[in-house]
Amino acid sequence: MRVVQLAGCFTSVVALSHPGALESQAELDFVKAKIEAGEQPWAEWFEKAKSSGYATQSPHGTTSLDGGDDGQANPAGEDASASYVLALLYQYSGETDYADRAMKILNSWAGLEEITTSRGEYDQQNLLQAGWMGAEFGPAAELLRSYMSDADRASLQAMFKKAFYPLLKRMSTWNGNVDLTQIDAMMSIAVFNDDDELFQEGIVRLKARMPAYFYLESDGPTPAPIDGCEDAQQCWANPTKWISGLTQETCRDNGHHAQYALGSACMLPRLLGIRGWTCLQIMRSVSRQPLNSWLCSSIQVRCRALARTIRPRETGMTRGRLATATTTTSRITSSRRHGPCC
Repeated sequence: MRVVQLAGCFTSVVALSHPGALESQAELDFVKAKIEAGEQPWAEWFEKAKSSGYATQSPHGTTSLDGGDDGQANPAGEDASASYVLALLYQYSGETDYADRAMKILNSWAGLEEITTSRGEYDQQNLLQAGWMGAEFGPAAELLRSYMSDADRASLQAMFKKAFYPLLKRMSTWNGNVDLTQIDAMMSIAVFNDDDELFQEGIVRLKARMPAYFYLESDGPTPAPIDGCEDAQQCWANPTKWISGLTQETCRDNGHHAQYALGSACMLPRLLGIRGWTCLQIMRSVSRQPLNSWLCSSIQVRCRALARTIRPRETGMTRGRLATATTTTSRITSSRRHGPCC
């Protein structure tokens, strides 16, 4: 048990219970009951998951992964996503075949020793890759914690410590979505590894990153500085006005990287067990603030397919903390759920 306090969040008692990465047992039971009753959208998306490519994913585990090589990095990321989808399918159906497929993927990565990058000395793609993979491998392993053998659990915990810890504990100085993804992975893995020290380190990182990525006018005239983002005007892509709800990447490409950050930021208060009103306040501002031409002097709006664009919004809608804030978000998500964002 521990008492934690984040900037802008009230104090709460947190326990590393299992399962406890992204879903509690009560939440798993709730969704399972909805599926069994044929209620929507749970039943529909359960069927979609069963028929998706993730349900039959073949593993690509290796001992050394080049995060700077898309030919290696992309299949690795798909493995991570598949392991999580399969673990959820097992939890909701009780069918051990799904658990076995998920464990086949996880065990194929149990020998991973390093994630490197071939893009140069100063590149941080390996830090991002560790975040992307860890944010799904960690929760997948946690969902299968009671299913896997003691030997498999020990092997995976050792792998996380060897291959992921060094990269997740090194904060990226790239745009803030990377650090938030790292924190997301760090804290999920910490729960699976029963690692209080790593969990606390994630809390410290999150406390520093939130005001440096999500701006509220109550913070002051400009956002808090952080390593790699000391010049707010330049780092935040030259907004013409500082308004509550602005993210560090709104004026960079609001439809892409800011969505990654929102996804991780809304996962983390749940993982902490905090009823995070700060995330609610931020999501309200972001989801209701139109991207007017006067706000950003220049902006690159990129569109990604369903899995990359909708997941953060879907997280905010379905996690139960943002119900009063998602009128606009719900409309956008519903209109884009079945295909690319544009």
